[in-house]
Amino acid sequence: MENKTATALTILKESLESTKYREILEENKLDIGSVYERDHYFQQDNHGFHISNINWIEEQGFRIVNFPIYSPDLTLSEHFWANLKRGVNSDNPDRGSPAPPPSL
Repeated sequence: MENKTATALTILKESLESTKYREILEENKLDIGSVYERDHYFQQDNHGFHISNINWIEEQGFRIVNFPIYSPDLTLSEHFWANLKRGVNSDNPDRGSPAPPPSL
């Protein structure tokens, strides 16, 4: 008997949109179901592509916990993304940082 503790990693070369997010979930729903049994929750933040797929996710039998968008205190993956961005920026100093928003 195989003991699964993770699902596949999907690497995108484009921005994630609602339809692509659902395609990824559909492609991986058997793995998701085998890793996360009935007593587990599907965690996501309130990003637009997550919210637009709530009904479909619930129809698949997953219970959802929605976290506030970009909430590092509640969503540990935000720490990962922040560290990754810092690393990419330090490895590519010529890229520069984004321009600050204009003053009002």
